[in-house]
Amino acid sequence: MIELGEHNERMIYCIVSAEDFEWAMQWRWRYQLDKRGKKYYAVRHGRVYDDAGGCKQVNIYLHKAILQRMGKRRRTAAHCIGEHGDGDSLNCCRTNLSWITRSRNCKTAKVKTPRCPRGRFITPELTTYKACPYREVDAVLLAT
Repeated sequence: MIELGEHNERMIYCIVSAEDFEWAMQWRWRYQLDKRGKKYYAVRHGRVYDDAGGCKQVNIYLHKAILQRMGKRRRTAAHCIGEHGDGDSLNCCRTNLSWITRSRNCKTAKVKTPRCPRGRFITPELTTYKACPYREVDAVLLAT
């Protein structure tokens, strides 16, 4: 679990696979709300340099960085969206991520999928959620 910051007096965390945790902890990740203000994403700042020696600051999204780190290739150039299979934007586990197209993203975004509250706001008082299989792991991590 990676701590992203505090929002409305609650800490926000995202979850990553064990093999990505040490790699991801090299940087300071923060949360960013989507355009509608409903979903959180784990992001960090990075720089892109051009041929003329100039540089531009960009946001690097954790889920896209993990997809690239996994070596998962995009089927086509149109596959530029990193999808969270379960709909939880803070679940950046390898098994939950894939590349999709913008049109596919629009179709799947309209489908209401049940959302796991695990990644949203985690506090020590919240130790069990029947709907979420990862809750026991989160409770152990919070206790340490």
